[in-house]
Amino acid sequence: MSGDGHTIGLLRRYARGEFKPDERIYFYDFELEKCSTIGKCAKVLHCTTDYLLGLTEELTPTKTASSPEWSPLDAEHWPEEGALVVLSYPTGLGGSAYLTARCGGGVSDQYPFVSTNAGISVQEVVDCKCDSWLLISERQRGESK
Repeated sequence: MSGDGHTIGLLRRYARGEFKPDERIYFYDFELEKCSTIGKCAKVLHCTTDYLLGLTEELTPTKTASSPEWSPLDAEHWPEEGALVVLSYPTGLGGSAYLTARCGGGVSDQYPFVSTNAGISVQEVVDCKCDSWLLISERQRGESK
């Protein structure tokens, strides 16, 4: 991949500040108007646009906390008893709806979840036909220090 005669390797070398002594660099080649594909370049190089533009010394972005994974609600992926979870179930419109519950039993129990919402009965949790779940990190309450 190249743009205006500059290869990705050359752009990357320039971005790291590596220049050959006899190399002629024309900075007008790097004017913002000529960098319409800077995002694509950064994607191909697996680096940030900030790195290519010299705004950071980090070649790649810092790792962020990963998103929690939804698990299918089946015997193989059943949550531990006592776990606080978000249950997901399909709506009639093709979307998803959610409710929070505590796992109170196993996959073969009649009522394996207890809703954390006082307005929802155990039977209503079962009637939702939940198909996936997500573990919630429970908020620990206590005396402040």
